[in-house]
Amino acid sequence: MSIYDEMVPSAVGQGNSPAQPSLVGKVSALIAFEGSFSKLVGDLAAQPTPKDNRAPEVQTVLSSGNAFADSLSSSSTVMQTIVEQPSASATSQQLTELSNAQKHFLIANVAWKKAIEALGLTRCPGWGPIQTITPTPPATLPSTPTPSPTTALTGGEQQLINSLDPNDLTGCTGRPDLEGGSIVAAVSCNTVEAGPTTQPLVLQFSDLGSAQPWFSDITAGYVYKGDCADGYIGAWTYNNLPAGTLGCAYTGDGSFQMDWTINSALIGVTAVGSDGPAVYAWWTKSAYVISSPG
Repeated sequence: MSIYDEMVPSAVGQGNSPAQPSLVGKVSALIAFEGSFSKLVGDLAAQPTPKDNRAPEVQTVLSSGNAFADSLSSSSTVMQTIVEQPSASATSQQLTELSNAQKHFLIANVAWKKAIEALGLTRCPGWGPIQTITPTPPATLPSTPTPSPTTALTGGEQQLINSLDPNDLTGCTGRPDLEGGSIVAAVSCNTVEAGPTTQPLVLQFSDLGSAQPWFSDITAGYVYKGDCADGYIGAWTYNNLPAGTLGCAYTGDGSFQMDWTINSALIGVTAVGSDGPAVYAWWTKSAYVISSPG
């Protein structure tokens, strides 16, 4: 609703610019949420239907959930089109499309809530609202970082490496096997501080819309359980500002994997390690792997 209010001109005809960074970040977070919500409804549909008189009510939850997901998708698609266009404001046609999509969203939202309430469910112990995770910036930065190798790097790979903070990642090598399409550059890097046991992978996307499908695919099996240690998929912040989306999970071989996007830089990162707490501790210091301007 806050995104909608910012995009639609006010009563006095003064609208905000849809291209402003805060809106881009909000729309990105909405797209990520839409993907997570669609996955939630899909996971619910995969569960056995109760063999009692509540079966019709369960089906109502699933159908209303799919309708709600569709309404989120419609709204986010229009919003993404608006924020990605070079003009300073939305066209009248786009505002009409956004208004219609928002009406469907509100109706679907109410239907979804009523369908769930009809089941009379009790919240599980320990249940809590989704929180954003914020890494702690390091108090001091390591001195004299190791230079990154540049042998056989493409122009895109070198540009990506140049944008990375050498206090977090170093010794990067190109990954042309992962490049192509919306992935314009890919590199694997060593970490300056210990944590991951394999080289973190950094991907450069052509646009924000390409980063979200990557994140949705790579976190497809992740489950939200409240925090990164138990399972997390949601937003994260840096210096009290929205940074992107984050997923944490233990994989089938017992490794701990963290995947996140840095929306402002059109970057996705994957870090894996055998020691979950060590990987998370590294992430809290080095998650924002982009060099600060100036």
